Amino acid sequence: MSTSVKSILELPIMQENSRLLTNTGENNDVQFVTVMESPDFRLASLGEHIFVLTTLSAHHSSLEEINSIVRGLCEVKIAAIGIKIGRYIKCIDESTIQIANDHNVALIELDNNVYFREILRETLSVITGNQRLNLIRINDVNKALIDSILQNRTIQDFLNLLCAQIDCYCCCNDQSGKKIAEASSLRLDYDTKKVDNAIKHYFENFSEKDKSIYQEENIIISPCIVQEKRLATICIVTFEVQIDLVYLFTQSIINGISIKFLEKNLQVQAERELEFSILNDILFSKNSNAEVIADRLDLLNFTLYENKLMVILSRLDSKNDKFGFYSTVDNLKKIFTAQFGSAIAFKRKNEHVILVSHETISNANSLKDRLYLCKSAISRTERGKFDLGCSTSVTELTKIPECYDQAKKAIKFGRQIDTDEHLYLYDDYFELGLISCGIGSSDANMFFQRIVNPIQEYDKKFNSELWSTLEISLIQDRLELIASTLHIHISTLRYRLQKIETITGYNYFKTNDRLTLYLAYLLYKVSNVSKQ
Repeated sequence: MSTSVKSILELPIMQENSRLLTNTGENNDVQFVTVMESPDFRLASLGEHIFVLTTLSAHHSSLEEINSIVRGLCEVKIAAIGIKIGRYIKCIDESTIQIANDHNVALIELDNNVYFREILRETLSVITGNQRLNLIRINDVNKALIDSILQNRTIQDFLNLLCAQIDCYCCCNDQSGKKIAEASSLRLDYDTKKVDNAIKHYFENFSEKDKSIYQEENIIISPCIVQEKRLATICIVTFEVQIDLVYLFTQSIINGISIKFLEKNLQVQAERELEFSILNDILFSKNSNAEVIADRLDLLNFTLYENKLMVILSRLDSKNDKFGFYSTVDNLKKIFTAQFGSAIAFKRKNEHVILVSHETISNANSLKDRLYLCKSAISRTERGKFDLGCSTSVTELTKIPECYDQAKKAIKFGRQIDTDEHLYLYDDYFELGLISCGIGSSDANMFFQRIVNPIQEYDKKFNSELWSTLEISLIQDRLELIASTLHIHISTLRYRLQKIETITGYNYFKTNDRLTLYLAYLLYKVSNVSKQ
């Protein structure tokens, strides 16, 4: 129960000896009453919820000085000013009343025959009594909250408990902003669109580790922080005058909801650790027993269709991982299951790994279409840029670890060759995978010694462009198109290709020699990928 200026004016001593001069400030909350008579009284020591009593004994020499001190009191946002008349000032000027009205501060005229000590005794008695009642209310809420936690009550029950204590609307949103419970005891209409926009603004502008409370007029949004991360928020709409009491009740409810989310978080964490342990064993151990792999996947409710493949989501900027660990994993599982039949996901370092099981897909284009649909769905729910790498499909469970390697290589090769694509299938780069097996061998070194190194050394020495010319020539088919891409005359192109033959001994225009040059080019590209 709060103590307002209005409730103080209803005290017998105030009804007999005071008169409210302003048309604002009656609902201001009062937590303390003090007297200002000293000429060196410090306004900075005051604040909200203070009721100041004064005769203006030190500031009555002129109306300008009176208005100056009243304005100073109003600017530190006190609740009310009570000025005794008849001793130092005869009446309160209209300009002084207007200053108080402009600042929403109650200005009260006090009779000369009333003693400040009597007002202090009566008002402070009411204030302390109300504060005692508030403490009792908060204590009762905390007791009810503890009982609810022990009885494993729902978040909805916690919100109902809050609404039973204050006149409000409240809702709880999970870490993605989705509403999971709401309750209301509000007797006044409120702007639902404004509330939705405030919640949206909060999630767009406050990080998951931000503990700040956001307030927009009569809308309060507070985070539920669990293990240093925001797992939920509470939004409250209230017209309560005593906002500090609202904060206290809200914090009690938040503590209870945080415990509920902590319980859920620990349970999910245990389940995810089991999933990670099982998948990690399947992917990165030498276990070759198909029955054991099948049994372990069955524990994860993973349906084994004829074909299995692996997809890796690799973020280009880990700072844009908007949602938490569990949210993204669950989201990926849902998206890929919808397109393929069965999927399970887990996080490993800066990548998410998705194991997919599906019936036979008719052709490579159909597979790519489904992956594009998955990529679009991920883009709608996850912030930040990312690449997807997909392996070939296998039927044998013991080949799953190879799928992981293929998906990794698909991303590596794709980023090197098709930078702007962001969806890479190992099927499109399998020849690079084969060539990569020869990196570091004596045969690979011969390719570098005979072709790559001589061309690049010539370019460096004479500032020429033979290597880039060879690269474009191996990608394009027609000489006219190659020359156009390089912005050179076709005779200049022929001269460069002949120079490459002079340096390496391989003629671009002969089929076998061109194949050798192409293998050298691919080996160079794959070697650079392996160094990254």
